[in-house]
Amino acid sequence: MFQKSGLNNLLDENRIQDLSLLYQLFSRVRGGVQVLLQQWIEYIKAFGSTIVINPEKDKTMVQELLDFKDKVDHIIDICFLKNEKFINAMKEAFETFINKRPNKPAELIGIFPVPFPI
Repeated sequence: MFQKSGLNNLLDENRIQDLSLLYQLFSRVRGGVQVLLQQWIEYIKAFGSTIVINPEKDKTMVQELLDFKDKVDHIIDICFLKNEKFINAMKEAFETFINKRPNKPAELIGIFPVPFPI
């Protein structure tokens, strides 16, 4: 229905107004929200995996994950109108990429002084 890279660019560039308009448009099309939801899940998994899988990012992993979580929470709140489907999909996507390196994210989060809000 739309190019993945188009949505990815909007998300990467944090284009809040455009994402809000996209959500409004897809909400009017039968099955549109589901299409957007699938791309949302894929984006979160792919972006999160780039943080978690790379051992060179261990020193910055927790902060990058916190920053990413803040970003997606903001997008859900503002652009996707706190839609429960997007909230649940985000949680599941985070679980998927966190589990790609068993124990390491948990180990790093355990020594990080700020609680990790998933």
